[in-house]
Amino acid sequence: MNIFSIPLYYESPEKFSRKLKKSFANLIKDYNPLDSESDEARNMTLNLFKDYFISKFPNVHKYNNILGYAELEVDGKDVLIYYYLNGDKRKIYNRYIKCRNNKNAIFYPLSHCYGSTFREFNNKEIRNAIVNSFLEIEKQCKEWKVYVDLQKEREIIPFFDYKHYLEQKTRNLVLTDI
Repeated sequence: MNIFSIPLYYESPEKFSRKLKKSFANLIKDYNPLDSESDEARNMTLNLFKDYFISKFPNVHKYNNILGYAELEVDGKDVLIYYYLNGDKRKIYNRYIKCRNNKNAIFYPLSHCYGSTFREFNNKEIRNAIVNSFLEIEKQCKEWKVYVDLQKEREIIPFFDYKHYLEQKTRNLVLTDI
């Protein structure tokens, strides 16, 4: 049963922002003004465009910088992590995986990674197991040199009733199997 889907990014928002600003700088450099337009007016026009673009799309890195995602799933009393990543074989996270040559496609994992486990079926134990799984995701992403931001997910954990959610999901699975 899926608990979280966490996006993974190629690079941090700050690094992506620097690259975006560099591309705007190249746009300014390559911009061919009219003869009557001064360099100052040209720079001002392109800077206005850049500021407008960044203010209109402040989270552009969240949509243009996605590498894949990690899913946390509960199986019995184990929290498992599945990594769904793009098919770029040049990257360290795909070094030993046989995938097609499509660099933009997201490929399903061959198996899961161990996240954590809980002994008793109560919210406190489940929450601790999820937090420990987050630590495993961060550790793996650091090894792969991939950016992950789990702040939003960590803020949600104390307010969600995982025990009730998992009981309902289990009950629904049993009813559909009949």
